[in-house]
Amino acid sequence: MKKFIFLFLGLAIMSCGNSDDDTVTDNLDDNLSFLEKYDGFGFTYDDEYFYFSDSSIFLRRVELADEDGNSCVELREGEINVDGQVFIVSIVTNNSSSLLMEYNYTFDGVNYTDSFEFTVNSTGNILSLKYDNDPNAIDTFTKTSTTYSSLCN
Repeated sequence: MKKFIFLFLGLAIMSCGNSDDDTVTDNLDDNLSFLEKYDGFGFTYDDEYFYFSDSSIFLRRVELADEDGNSCVELREGEINVDGQVFIVSIVTNNSSSLLMEYNYTFDGVNYTDSFEFTVNSTGNILSLKYDNDPNAIDTFTKTSTTYSSLCN
């Protein structure tokens, strides 16, 4: 009976040994792409959230709203329609250190191209978002345990 108790305790201890922080650190393998490393992870700043996925819908963005419900956008490569505005989304770079995406759209007859570049610090807990390759336009987000599904139905 004592052997059974020790076996049970040993299995319980081993199954509890890996926290979310360990998972992020374990995923910091330089052989993985950005989306593979941060698959399933979310980052937040103020009322904005980003969630990454190594699937066709590679990025989910949430902006919290007071009255009308949260603004939830799911991005995949190709053409997407957001409230009547058509965007062409493409992943330019998905390497071990960053994810660079561009989106093209037309507004008032003029074509535009904008970009987002995501990088995460060495601990996996801080996300930097650079807009349009501008070194002065950077936002910083922290890792969150809040899930996308809890914010968007």
